[in-house]
Amino acid sequence: MAMPPPLMALDPAALPEGTVVGAWKVVAFRARGTYGTVYRAAKVEDVHAAPVALKLALHPRDERFAREAELLSRLHHPAVPRLLGQGRWKHPAGETYPYLVMDWVEGIDLYAWGREHNPSSRQVLQVLAQVARALEQTHGVEAVHRDVKGDNVLVRPEGNQAVLTDFGAGHHEGAETLTWAVLPPGTLAYRSPEAWAFGCRFAHHPSAHYASQPADDVFALGVSAYRLVTGAYPPPTHPRDPEGHVWHPEGRGPRPPDELNPHVEPRLNALILRMLSVRAEERGSAGELAQLLEKAAADGDSLADAPLCAGSRREQGWRPSSKKAEALRAVRPPEPSQTESTLLTLARYLGVALLAGALTWMMTRNPPLPRPAHEDAITIAHASFTGEERDGGTSGLADTALPSLVFQPGPPSGWEVISLPMPEDPFQNQRRAPHCQAPLEVTLRNGCWIALRDVKPPCGKYGYEWKGGCYLPSYSPQRQPTSGKPRPP
Repeated sequence: MAMPPPLMALDPAALPEGTVVGAWKVVAFRARGTYGTVYRAAKVEDVHAAPVALKLALHPRDERFAREAELLSRLHHPAVPRLLGQGRWKHPAGETYPYLVMDWVEGIDLYAWGREHNPSSRQVLQVLAQVARALEQTHGVEAVHRDVKGDNVLVRPEGNQAVLTDFGAGHHEGAETLTWAVLPPGTLAYRSPEAWAFGCRFAHHPSAHYASQPADDVFALGVSAYRLVTGAYPPPTHPRDPEGHVWHPEGRGPRPPDELNPHVEPRLNALILRMLSVRAEERGSAGELAQLLEKAAADGDSLADAPLCAGSRREQGWRPSSKKAEALRAVRPPEPSQTESTLLTLARYLGVALLAGALTWMMTRNPPLPRPAHEDAITIAHASFTGEERDGGTSGLADTALPSLVFQPGPPSGWEVISLPMPEDPFQNQRRAPHCQAPLEVTLRNGCWIALRDVKPPCGKYGYEWKGGCYLPSYSPQRQPTSGKPRPP
């Protein structure tokens, strides 16, 4: 039985069950975000009361939490989690970490809902309308979400009720600006073309800062809807991307969703394209879109009730093209480091038992104490903005359960990543089905993975989480070049 970590080693990113935070007791880990970790919690004095979502900051005295609390306190909508309380948790080492307490939402993210339930166009219209209504109220209190994406939309099992979550990157009128970069926080694949255009124009301006607009949230909802019904992102919106020309002022925009999936109902197809309009003013407000989505859901004919995927997506053959796959890889978590690949290579020669034992020890040892953030935040922000990969593959942290790269211009995290979500497709050099070799490897999402049988989530900085288990991607041994200048580690 694993010994609990000493009090001084408690990590806000991985609090053990039973840890008391204010009037609440941690029951289970839920997810890790860019700025905080979400736990399922219960009242200390009444453990049988309804569970709550406890969001604890990863950084001491993080001012984002006060801003998020203020924003949530202004919102009262069934598609937005209700703020129940806030406070500061004092770490035994002396630092204080802000936390928020919100309604617990039992559900799965929008993309998982699409994969598992194979919804109809009518059901998608209904869910998107609920998210648009949540955005309508957010914009009505002079606020913006700034990180709308399918991973931040939870769909409850009863009645396909949608809830827009994670307002941590949000901003409201009068709030202090906490980031100094040209572009605000957000996820790269969902950023609007006008935001990227501003960023490119003022990249070197010392005081320029893009002010996110409601149209940015609407565009991000369009990206989420596009991916939900097609299984692929629209072309990247960065002007320097080879496919980015479709987003230029006179560009034609993305291919219609029904060209990638013929089961998309015409009105749903048209509304997704409207949300993805190249010109922001042509997208309409969130309220206007909600009304149109609701009307389309109510008036649709029998075609609107046909499943978006008659069989499995693999059987239908409408998977992302190679170019789309490149776009997906651009917003996925960083690939394992050379050290991790070396460990996996050793598994083939030393045996999986020895490797699994070593990795189990690495992942279950006491969580690390905070380490100094020695990387320059300006360099990280520039690398994220330009799309260039730094030496060693340094990237932003993944958000929530999200296989997407997050643009994080704030201070680098001082904590180790405790778990990574399973990517939807294999990594570039990862071994693939049908070449997985049992019993060493298992096949997940067309890739070969090594199951860590004795490790349970959170999976540590080396592990990927999948349905309650921890896995490592499997790579074939690579030949080292015999000439040329080696790449620095």
